[in-house]
Amino acid sequence: MTDLALQDLDLTQCDREPIHIPGAVQPHGALIVVDQATISIEQAGGSCARLLGLAPEALLGRPLAEAVAGAADLFLDDPFTEAAYAGVVPAHEGGELDCSTHRVGDKLVLEFEPAPQRRRSAAETTRTIEAVSGAFGACRSLPQLAETAALKFRELTGFDRVMIYRFLPDETGAVIAEAKADALPPFLNHRYPASDIPKQARQLYLRNLIRVICDVGYVPAPLIARDTGEPPLDMSDCHLRSVSPVHIQYLKNMGVAASASLSIVRDGKLWGLVSFHHCEPKGLSFDDRSLCRVLAGSLSHQIAALEDSELYRERLRSRAAEDALFSLLGRGGSVEQALEDHADDLLEMVRAHGVAIRHGDRVIASGLCPDPGQVLPLADWLLGRGESGVFATDSLSRLFPAASVYADTASGLLAVTLSGGEKRQLLWFRAEQVEEINWAGNPHKPAEEDLAGGQLTPRKSFDLWRETVRGRSQPWSSVEVDAAARIARTFAEMQRTQGIGRLNESLRRALDERDRELSEKSHLLREGDHRIQNSLQIVGGMLRMQLRDTTDPEVRAQLEEAMARVTAVALVHRRLHRSDHPETVDLDVYLRELMTDIGASLGADWTRQMKIQLSPVATPTEMAMSIGLVLSELVLNAAKYAYDGAAGPLLVELSGRPQGLRLEVRDWGRGAAVAKTPSGGGLGSRLVGALVDRLNGTLERGAASPGMRVVVYVPLPLRAERADA
Repeated sequence: MTDLALQDLDLTQCDREPIHIPGAVQPHGALIVVDQATISIEQAGGSCARLLGLAPEALLGRPLAEAVAGAADLFLDDPFTEAAYAGVVPAHEGGELDCSTHRVGDKLVLEFEPAPQRRRSAAETTRTIEAVSGAFGACRSLPQLAETAALKFRELTGFDRVMIYRFLPDETGAVIAEAKADALPPFLNHRYPASDIPKQARQLYLRNLIRVICDVGYVPAPLIARDTGEPPLDMSDCHLRSVSPVHIQYLKNMGVAASASLSIVRDGKLWGLVSFHHCEPKGLSFDDRSLCRVLAGSLSHQIAALEDSELYRERLRSRAAEDALFSLLGRGGSVEQALEDHADDLLEMVRAHGVAIRHGDRVIASGLCPDPGQVLPLADWLLGRGESGVFATDSLSRLFPAASVYADTASGLLAVTLSGGEKRQLLWFRAEQVEEINWAGNPHKPAEEDLAGGQLTPRKSFDLWRETVRGRSQPWSSVEVDAAARIARTFAEMQRTQGIGRLNESLRRALDERDRELSEKSHLLREGDHRIQNSLQIVGGMLRMQLRDTTDPEVRAQLEEAMARVTAVALVHRRLHRSDHPETVDLDVYLRELMTDIGASLGADWTRQMKIQLSPVATPTEMAMSIGLVLSELVLNAAKYAYDGAAGPLLVELSGRPQGLRLEVRDWGRGAAVAKTPSGGGLGSRLVGALVDRLNGTLERGAASPGMRVVVYVPLPLRAERADA
């Protein structure tokens, strides 16, 4: 079988392997599956006889409390979805067993492992976390952080080798840091093909963040089921899950006797692994695994901070170069001439080796570029692809074979089209960057054929295998791609601006006239607002006079509700029209001030028990007024009904979301408000419903056990323009 055939077949087989349902466990522990309804054992496997005193077959069908000594003291009530510590039970041969548990459907999975003779105290664990996290936080570069992490994890676990393994954009992996015993050969800077970690294994690394193989020479212990007709147990979250025989052979070929892998996750994606190797069998207790998971989280946060910081610095540099270029381009003249005059500045903006400006059949080049006769066919090919936006590649000849003749000059291409009809394009070039990759074994031979068994086995050699890669350039960063897109938008805007330049003066005069009109209108609005406030005060006064002269309880209740509603409208109006920006308001600031006024009107007892959580949200003024009225009605309704008129806890929460905003008012009363204000019932309920409908929003009422929760969802209008435009 050829190497190519081996590679293709190996990738297919590995990606199809059902590693989440192996039907067996590693024998250093014991695993039992309990029916959640009957609390009886349905499956068992591993060293049950040695650890629990009964063979797997003898455990089946028994109640958990009868089969496992100390099971009654385990913490099994919470519906765990991933392995969590459940407690300690006595081991059959002496000592203690750590028990971890999680649920799979209606099954409770319990895993038992020998507990360490000495446990870290809570204070010692806290000091360790603080010390290691502090060491991570003190690192100022990714290489320094990776090296520190490898050293710290080796100190904590005692493994012979600890590597920080990073996944690259092409899904290959690279060892970027290593701490090892002196006698071991180095793997630092070695690259591994993507096929070494199949897709379904990467998915498990995201789900189950740590995996330990205590002894690669173990014999898998089958998981025996009481009902053989049931589907195989999903063991994705099981620590004792037996691993793929292919991976076991892979480790044996590397000379590894025990291994562990700890996932490094950034933004929900698998960034890399902390990989542990040992030359003799070795395990990690539940305590040690938990500590490693916490520190892996700290490591992930620091990686994100360093990468974000580097991205921010690159963005600042790029924006500074853009600003300088746009300042030069804005001094007049045609766009084409401006581009030609400042071609060197275009190079600096994206750190390219060359740039070509194409206008029709003319090509103006600066720096290291192909000949104009070679640029024009390339530019036409780009137009023929019919793609809008930015085109970027670090391997041009793979997509456009004709570029292979000038690959040394232009292996990387970043291009934008300014105008397809007039054939205006910008093309940046990067020269070939010859790279020598140190692979751990031949990457083109990830598997070998076992002549005796006719099966595929992992490659047997992990010796240094060097490969020279040509035809590629340094990749374009996301910052550089974004910069090219902004350049295209800016030049398009410049063209539009030049087309209406002769109207600038008349537009300026029109704007001045409009400003005067707006000033007059603002004065009239302020006068109108003043009169509205006076009118509301008069109405309030008349209602108070009527209330003073009325003894009928039902009439008094209606007058009091009318006064509260007039007061709420006055508060809403006064708060809104004190803003210096009448078109939009900061809704969170406005609602906080409104709640202060409402609290003052309700009294100090209410103010002390109000909890207000408001996220920053900007809305049009008219929308803010409607939301303010909705909030006033909901709060006054809760004050009236939730605690039978007495003060009590009240939560007001505002949060912004991509699709709109969410406003919640929740009390912990006796649910009286639900009964008093049914949907479509009283005036307040109808007013709130009408306001929410006007906002194209939705309203949800319901019991909160105890109390009542009212949630309002309101879509936000689209912004006039994008923030990055």
